[in-house]
Amino acid sequence: MKRWRIHREDGAVRLELGRLWFVRCAPPRPGSAGHPNCWMVAWRRRLPEWDHESHERLKTARAVAHAEWVYQKIKDEEYATEARETAEREAAANTAQASRLRAIDQLLAQRGKKL
Repeated sequence: MKRWRIHREDGAVRLELGRLWFVRCAPPRPGSAGHPNCWMVAWRRRLPEWDHESHERLKTARAVAHAEWVYQKIKDEEYATEARETAEREAAANTAQASRLRAIDQLLAQRGKKL
């Protein structure tokens, strides 16, 4: 079993038994609300402590991931726009072809009536 570790700072006390921490907040200072003077239980999950270098690396990684997401979204929108334009061109071509076929049918119908 691990030994207890005791940490005192500005009236606060922290008793550590491995990942299980018992923390007593410091009493409020004169003129400030502060924390309630009570015991709290904390279970540390072995997460790293905050440091500026790790924060900057994470910030950069998030920015890169966001930029890649935006780039992919733009590419998807360009593909969708291109597909929509192709479909519109095909529809226009089909419409033009359909009107030509209707005109030919009308001419044939008129000639057939005249003959």
